[in-house]
Amino acid sequence: MSNRSRVATTAAATLIAAAVPLAPAVLVPAGAQSAACATTAFVAAAGESAVTTIDAQTRATSWPGNDIALPVGSLPNGVAITPDGTTAFVVLTGTDQVATVDVATRAMTGTIDVGNAPQDIAITPDGSTALVTNRNGSDPIPDPGKTGSVTTIDVATRTASPTDIGGLERPAGIAVTADGTTAYVASFGGGHVSTIDLATRTVDPDDIPVGDSPFDVERSPDGTQMWVANLDSGSVSTIDVATRTVDPTAIGTAGGPSGIAFTPCPTPTPSSTTTSTTAPVPAVTPAFTG
Repeated sequence: MSNRSRVATTAAATLIAAAVPLAPAVLVPAGAQSAACATTAFVAAAGESAVTTIDAQTRATSWPGNDIALPVGSLPNGVAITPDGTTAFVVLTGTDQVATVDVATRAMTGTIDVGNAPQDIAITPDGSTALVTNRNGSDPIPDPGKTGSVTTIDVATRTASPTDIGGLERPAGIAVTADGTTAYVASFGGGHVSTIDLATRTVDPDDIPVGDSPFDVERSPDGTQMWVANLDSGSVSTIDVATRTVDPTAIGTAGGPSGIAFTPCPTPTPSSTTTSTTAPVPAVTPAFTG
């Protein structure tokens, strides 16, 4: 469970649920998230404690020899890039940290201590806060005590809150609603998705049941649903964001789905202003008799 592939994209027409094993994790800067318009992809390479960068247009890679070095044994995992495209946040599962990488200089600029066995990361749409899931143990050992947590990081100051948001069971993937109010967390050990009110930093006690071993969660491009990859069910569950209810019929996939991404929709072509040549329809005066 230490490695998986996550690729964020723009508005979507097609969902892709990837089957395990998947490695490494990949993300491109927000606002440039499809290969057609992206500049650089950042790849978390757990086997070499590094981040490989790939030019999305030329497919040129920094590997070998020019990767971004991370602490030895850090097992980089999830990756998120700030909406302004300046900084990459990389989860370091092996050292219980998150590394920050300057996108322009391709250099690690620091590390931030988080919880035990961090897995995934998401950044709120306004770019103010990074959210890191901490498994706090080995999978798939059940955790009925829900000792997992989410660490929140102030993106501007690069500091973690001294108090994590607890009450989660082996949290894995995480996604934030389009309005930035709620985080959805896939609880790998519990077969459900938990929701967190980000204003009050509280976990809703009513978990949303999905399939077995939910691993990844992604917001649909229109923001109305959360899609959940259920690793051991071979399925994808969909959750209505407005009602927080799951569709009773899951979508079957190939075995071991572990990641979800959406393909981009075509960019709308601006309509040109034209002058109508259609002749006006003359008004009809009704005739009355009698």
